[in-house]
Amino acid sequence: MSRSGGCIISNCHNNLRAIFFCYYQEEVVDSSLEFLILASDGLWDVVTNDEAVAMVKPIQDPQEAADKLLREASKRGSSDNITVVIVRFLDGTTSGDKSGEEKESAHDQTS
Repeated sequence: MSRSGGCIISNCHNNLRAIFFCYYQEEVVDSSLEFLILASDGLWDVVTNDEAVAMVKPIQDPQEAADKLLREASKRGSSDNITVVIVRFLDGTTSGDKSGEEKESAHDQTS
């Protein structure tokens, strides 16, 4: 099952108005999921989904994978802030099974 959607969030602080756009795609998660890439458009504007997956797949350490994507987006001249979070599922576990623990890494760069 897959569904795409979006939302607009408006925020006002110190008389400044910020509007945020977010998009999501719902996916079924099962034990075949190796990792999850959560990133801002600072990455996705310059790196395709397939390229990001190919860069992350051989790297087991989530921090190293997030750093690699961050460097690549910067190298390609991303003109937006870049935020990358990698969640790697160990041993193919995605449920409450405690035999494998999830590792998460976040890296944020504001340009």
